Amino acid sequence: MKNRTQFFCFIAFVVLSLIGSTYVSANAGNDSLYASAKLSEYERKRIFSELVRLQDSGSSKEESEAVIKLTYSISSETLLSILMEGYNKGWLSEIDG
Repeated sequence: MKNRTQFFCFIAFVVLSLIGSTYVSANAGNDSLYASAKLSEYERKRIFSELVRLQDSGSSKEESEAVIKLTYSISSETLLSILMEGYNKGWLSEIDG
């Protein structure tokens, strides 16, 4: 399972590198707050937890973020907003080790 996850992370990273992972939205200024607000707290926690687990399993920051953005169709700004919320609200302590 770990090898599959690493392989998927690698493939997602390569694909996003080739097509460019920078997404510019029409609402660039407030997009991340609006987009993350549309996600339920449960969804935001799940995204946060999955990112932490990918990185704990050995994926690089870039690979794990690429996988999460691709899987959940979210922007870098939305992911950053979720990460900040997770750290501020102590979601790390809720993740099973």
